[in-house]
Amino acid sequence: MRVTPDEDEVIVELKMTLMRDPSLWTLANVGERMLSLGERVRAMATLRTAAAVFAHRGLMVQAVVALEPIRHLCDEGQRHADLIQLAELRIGDREALRHHVNALDGGAAFKLLQQSGARDLDDDAEESAVLPAPAPLLGTVEPEQFASLVSAARVTHLSAGERVVAEGEGGQTLYGIGRGRVVVYCTPPADRPELGDDGRIYLSSLSEGDFFGEFGFLTARPRTATVETITDAWLLELDRAAADNLVGLDSENAGLLLDFYKERVAELQMAKSPVFAVLEPHQRK
Repeated sequence: MRVTPDEDEVIVELKMTLMRDPSLWTLANVGERMLSLGERVRAMATLRTAAAVFAHRGLMVQAVVALEPIRHLCDEGQRHADLIQLAELRIGDREALRHHVNALDGGAAFKLLQQSGARDLDDDAEESAVLPAPAPLLGTVEPEQFASLVSAARVTHLSAGERVVAEGEGGQTLYGIGRGRVVVYCTPPADRPELGDDGRIYLSSLSEGDFFGEFGFLTARPRTATVETITDAWLLELDRAAADNLVGLDSENAGLLLDFYKERVAELQMAKSPVFAVLEPHQRK
């Protein structure tokens, strides 16, 4: 006998979790579970709703990763349309968000989020005057360019403890963290091994929405640090060649990446300095 999503024990538990903690990833998990039960239409509507709310909040990497489970179910035209719609939701217009989610499944998944107590989604909630800083490239390009960039990128899932990039290796890939956390570290100078902890100087811990890999992406020089996952992680990977071919690096996009680059250079130099290496990573910022 086939179990419906409303009867499925896993979905019931996920919905209970959502009521306790209104996380968009829990809603995305509901969608993935529906997909595994063969409820394709409801699954796609639920995952698109999660992605839309991420985009509405300016969290574009998370929005793209939330859509990934249904990527294989969409033809190229539908995928492109989905991505353009996400880009158009970046400005935080709640009315546009409501119109979008109501067109998916009558707003059923969105209502579930509202019932969970997500304050910024209440009908009587005030529009937020403050939006997150735009993500490099994804937060600033036009909707058509956004769709092309994301179509050229790939989403990779890694387990905890896997190495993403290694210090000294080549590479021109920019990484955005859609879900999970990573740790960034480098090796101490050869003449000052005591500066490290088991041969590592820890630089930072990065989580959802953070980017790394801007050194190689901008300069084509070898990686200056190693990055490893510390939880399961879903990463959006974009090669420099693809970005150049599709949109190029205009002054606004290059400026955002250069800000990242300058901050990381200063952090790296401080970490390898005998004077500052004794500080905790957050104290070097």
